[in-house]
Amino acid sequence: TVIILVLALGTGSYWYFHDPTRVWDVLASVLIVACPCALALALPFGLGHGMRIMGRKGVYLKNAAVIEQLANVRQLVFDKTGTLTRNHPESIRFVGVKLDALSNSMIKTICSNSAHPLSKLIAKHFGDSVIKLPIDHFYEEVGKGVEAKMNGTCVRIGSAKWVGVEGAEDQSESKVYVSIDDHYQGFFSIKSGYRTGIFESLKQLRRSFKLHLLSGDNASERAQLAPYFDQFHFHQKPLDKYQYVEGLYSNTLMIGDGLNDAGALKRAQVGFAVCEDIHQFSPACNGLIEANSVVRVGRVLRFSKSVIAIVIAAFIISFAYNVVGLSFAITGNLKPVVSAILMPLSSVSVVGFITLMVSLLGRIQFKE
Repeated sequence: TVIILVLALGTGSYWYFHDPTRVWDVLASVLIVACPCALALALPFGLGHGMRIMGRKGVYLKNAAVIEQLANVRQLVFDKTGTLTRNHPESIRFVGVKLDALSNSMIKTICSNSAHPLSKLIAKHFGDSVIKLPIDHFYEEVGKGVEAKMNGTCVRIGSAKWVGVEGAEDQSESKVYVSIDDHYQGFFSIKSGYRTGIFESLKQLRRSFKLHLLSGDNASERAQLAPYFDQFHFHQKPLDKYQYVEGLYSNTLMIGDGLNDAGALKRAQVGFAVCEDIHQFSPACNGLIEANSVVRVGRVLRFSKSVIAIVIAAFIISFAYNVVGLSFAITGNLKPVVSAILMPLSSVSVVGFITLMVSLLGRIQFKE
């Protein structure tokens, strides 16, 4: 804006001394043709159009500026449970005393209100035939377990330490332990399968980015995951994840499944919360990504870089328009009416270029 005003003032001063009758025409032509409308439109149109295309592919960004941050990502940090694995278990079974109908209802109730993905799996396991009960008291300690009271009965579900079972931890599978009124009942053994295509996606990502895995689970799957990550850590509590992400340099994308990863999601430059339900509320994140779209993270990052490249190209085109238009306006070879016609034409052409290129690259990048 300052440059335009200086050019207009200088041009007006020049023509005032050489041909005063043309001062106002030339001055108006310079101000009109140099109006940076196309420059002002390039960024919001480019990022907004890119944001719309990502939304169609199951990636819902908090705002368009997140695309700029994604274009600069150099490291990716993944949670495991609910992120790399499906929220539909391959097998789930209860090992312990036989549970009656009331115990099943209490367990389903407490798991339905928990934010942990394993608790949600257990709640789904009971199905619609098991009813939920009113809760008198509910408390959840992230990364450890949940406690609730129903009809005067206290139920605790979570890690072995949370339930009070010593030496019950096992590295071979995911287990969720249950106690009712401080009496140990047994545990749920859960085996969740990995998302279709996730290992191929990780393999491609590792060619361009440094990958980290932070899991609250045990290290039973270390050997299977080792080929796909540069760094991996198990038995991670929410604070551990936060501190690890904080220790990384910037340009980091964290992908987790919600509450357990809230601190790490907020600390990373960009945080994606994985959700089975797109209406899930995750205030700590920069965007929601549908569970089935986790395998598209590489395409999302490449597309973000493409959008920024298109915006830069639009800047160059707009700047070229202004340079050419100003060269005619300053020398007095452009009438104000002609300038008024060229100015919106340049804006339309730049916006059209952005829309066409972003749509085209979106089809290419997200082609299944």
